[in-house]
Amino acid sequence: SRWLRTELRDMVRDNLTDSVARSRGYFEPAEVARLVREHEDGRDHGPQLWALLMFELWHRMFLDRRAVAPPTSRCA
Repeated sequence: SRWLRTELRDMVRDNLTDSVARSRGYFEPAEVARLVREHEDGRDHGPQLWALLMFELWHRMFLDRRAVAPPTSRCA
């Protein structure tokens, strides 16, 4: 949960709320955005967001055949 608020925050937001993820139709985009927002504000939606993120990255890699970039390190 902490990683999803810190090191992986941008990765979560970029991959779960972009137009690609929203256009799939698997999940309600407003609800996913709500989970992300609430998690950033301190409510623990870590398990749900982790599952959604892994599903989205899997979809991009194996169904869309898109390269998935690793999260960038902010500790340089």
